[in-house]
Amino acid sequence: MKKTLAIGGKLALICAISAILLAFVNSITEPAIREYKRKTLLEGLKAVAGGGEIGEENLVEDNPAVKGYYPLVFPDGGSGYILRLIGSGYGGDMLILSGF
Repeated sequence: MKKTLAIGGKLALICAISAILLAFVNSITEPAIREYKRKTLLEGLKAVAGGGEIGEENLVEDNPAVKGYYPLVFPDGGSGYILRLIGSGYGGDMLILSGF
């Protein structure tokens, strides 16, 4: 019985230390990950925009697939939109940008 409690205590201590270390690493890497995601979103928007000026994102609340849209204004006076869509992928949700 004492041996089982000793093993359980050691495992609990290992789990607690691991959780603290993971939280510490997350606090360090989270800002860099957030910045990387922002940069890749901007690069994707520029690729889809086709030379148009990208406006501010407007969020869509009542649609499970469309999370938001960005208005586009082109130099020749034309306009359009970029939709920020969420699709289901093998590894989780996928961000899809669609311009029209």
